[in-house]
Parts: sequence; structure tokens; C-alpha cells
Amino acid sequence: NTVVTLIPNLAEFSPFSFVGGGYLEISLNYLLSLVQKSDTRSSAFLSLGQLSVAVGKQIEKHLPKIIPLLQDGLSPSSRRGFCIQALKCVSDLAHAAGPALKVYMDDLLEQMFANGLSEGLASALSEIGTYIPSFLPLLQDRVMREISLVLSGRPYSYPGSEGFDSL
Repeated sequence: NTVVTLIPNLAEFSPFSFVGGGYLEISLNYLLSLVQKSDTRSSAFLSLGQLSVAVGKQIEKHLPKIIPLLQDGLSPSSRRGFCIQALKCVSDLAHAAGPALKVYMDDLLEQMFANGLSEGLASALSEIGTYIPSFLPLLQDRVMREISLVLSGRPYSYPGSEGFDSL
């Protein structure tokens, strides 16, 4: 567990050397293997997110390997169950990769909401909206829809739109 927490610190100390020396590949593969184990999953997701922030845009080419594991971590039907630390990892990836993550966000967003509204989800969405401002309207719309479903049992309809039911 100590190694898992040290990896992002090493990358943050000297990102150029960490990436250039091939340590990103080695560390990333190690963390991705730990994400698949129930007992190390939460700390591995947190370290993966912190590592992403430390290396910045260099994480972009690794997104195709990371996203399926994040989707598994966010899925309540996963055999390992939902991992709340995966939410923080998504927001850290948004910080690191910015708009490059937008391609994956539709699927990730569905899974992020699969466990309902929570403080962790609200925090992650706030950070994602900060790091990918163009995505903010979609995030806000999705939150409104979810709140409406919880409170009224129906999806949110904007005033004046078809299906809007005024009191």
C-alpha cells in the first residue's frame, strides 16, 4: 500500500523524468492491475487519479486502458461492486486530460449516476465542470433530471417545453 501512495508523489516530484524514464508505463500497469483486485481497489483508484494529475496530458494516450476499469469501478453490478474512489479518479482524469476525456464522458456519466446522488458524486461533477467547462451544461442538465426523478418520479422538463406540467 505504501508503494501505491508513493507512485503519484514520485511522478509529481519530476513529471518529465517520470514519463521520459518509462516509469509512467510501469506504474500505470501496476495500478491498473491493483484496480482489478477487491482489497487494493480503492487506494489504486485514488493513486491512479493523482498520478494522472501529476503527469497531465501524458495520461491521454492511456485513457483507452483506464476507462474500462473505471466503468467497472462505477458499476453497481460489477462483481467487485461500486467503488466511490472511482468518482474521484474520474474528476482527477478530467483535471489531467481535460477535453480529451469528453469522448468517454457520456458512458462514464451514466455509470456515475447509477448509484444515485451522493456527496462524492456532487464533488466529482463539480470538479469535472471546472476542468471541462464545455461539459458543464450537460452535467447540470443531468443533475436536474436526477433530482426531478427523485422528487417527482419524472424526468425534468424545462418550463415551456413539451411535457411541462405547470401547477
